[in-house]
Amino acid sequence: MKMRWINVEIYDKTDPVSIENYGKKLVGKAFLDFILNSDDTTTNDDISTYAMMVNKYGLENHLGERYFNLGENGKPKNTFVEPKIQLKVLPYELANGEGFQVVGNLELESIKNYLPINFNFTSSDLWKKHRQLLLIFYLRDKGLGSNLLYTINYVKMFTPSNEDLKIIKDDYKKIVRKIALGKAYELSESDTMYLGVCEEENYSNGKVTQFYPPFSLTKRKIFCYKNSYMTYVLNHHIINEKEIVEPIIKNINQLENKTFEEFILEKIDNYAGKTDRELCEIFSRNYNNNIDQWTDLTYKMLGVNSNNAQEFLKGNIIIKTIRIENNGKIKEKFSLPPFKAKELVGENWKNSILYNYFRKTKFLFVIYKKNGNSYKLIGSQLWNMPIKDLETTVRKSWEKARNILRNGLILRKEKIKGTFIIKNNLPKRNDNPIISIRPHAKKRYYVLDNGEIIGDDKYQYGDELPDGRWITKQSFWINEEYIMKQLEMD
Repeated sequence: MKMRWINVEIYDKTDPVSIENYGKKLVGKAFLDFILNSDDTTTNDDISTYAMMVNKYGLENHLGERYFNLGENGKPKNTFVEPKIQLKVLPYELANGEGFQVVGNLELESIKNYLPINFNFTSSDLWKKHRQLLLIFYLRDKGLGSNLLYTINYVKMFTPSNEDLKIIKDDYKKIVRKIALGKAYELSESDTMYLGVCEEENYSNGKVTQFYPPFSLTKRKIFCYKNSYMTYVLNHHIINEKEIVEPIIKNINQLENKTFEEFILEKIDNYAGKTDRELCEIFSRNYNNNIDQWTDLTYKMLGVNSNNAQEFLKGNIIIKTIRIENNGKIKEKFSLPPFKAKELVGENWKNSILYNYFRKTKFLFVIYKKNGNSYKLIGSQLWNMPIKDLETTVRKSWEKARNILRNGLILRKEKIKGTFIIKNNLPKRNDNPIISIRPHAKKRYYVLDNGEIIGDDKYQYGDELPDGRWITKQSFWINEEYIMKQLEMD
């Protein structure tokens, strides 16, 4: 079967405006709309076979070749050569019923770990090839049954703003510095803000020897714009969502001779020594000691009033307040959102919610220490889970939990001090130094082996197990002792 793509009209491949205008003629069309057999004899079986062969990269290559007439004389099918514009086709979907989210990262330039790294961002292949991008977004709706039925909804020429570019350059420095130390294997998406490093999907199992000592093997990696960054670009620069967001950086000159990370830590450290009560007075906030108070104070210290910082959305940074009691222990409990047991048993490690949460998330720790009837601010730090901890210790706990849920969770009813409690054999605090599983609900709900029901409102407080029993909603929790060891305190 020979497929061909029908061009609507001729355009100027050397003119960015002509390229973008021609690309916008795709809006509202499904990929199937462009596929025809040269003799109009394409059958449904032909189309089904073709659809199975086409993944995300196939859609990009075929759009480049069949619609934009790229790839002539062996040249890349996603590159406009003379203006140096890269064609990038990205799926997006409705996220949790509200808002749109880009699927995956936007892969850019492969990292050649077997060659010396270019320390200069401006002269790097990464920037020279990907300075300007023609972004084409299509809505991924798995309910349609075929990727050829997905509809193209947005087409836009894109290059990062000067403010974003400063942060991207700092991300690049951080990445190449680690590569030059021979630690490419330690790179994680959560190391950086907007520009990240991810495993190259087409070579997920391939490894190469690093150019730099100790010359160890590392998986093939590729520079990428992170999912959180591209999701922000889609919602705020292309769809023009009206959500109120405020930049922390009001003027790019604020980042002269310093990184974004250094800037925000300095902003918070300017208030070091102040108590939470004093901070509430400074920012005219009622002292009510609830959870929101601590997040509010952090945003106020950063000069943001809406509790929606632009840079944090782009970089997927989550604020975590840490209050240290007089006994040296942390007051806060660190939990992830509750998981669904029936989903967890079907995951593999690399696509698991837990792995991707820590791989993509950076935390801003704002640290207070008990001081009489208040808490004194003593500092802040940015932290992401080291990839070694994630790939070893955390993974072991996740695998243990998955195996237990797959093979039959034990629910045992015991009476302690006149009260019946339900015990289970999921990983506990003493089983793993980093992470454990605990209930994540205000009330309990169980359906036991004998059919006995304990609690009310199963959908609010309960989670169905693969075997049909029910358990109180559970989530992974980070052990407080582990967090204490991560803090950089004098």
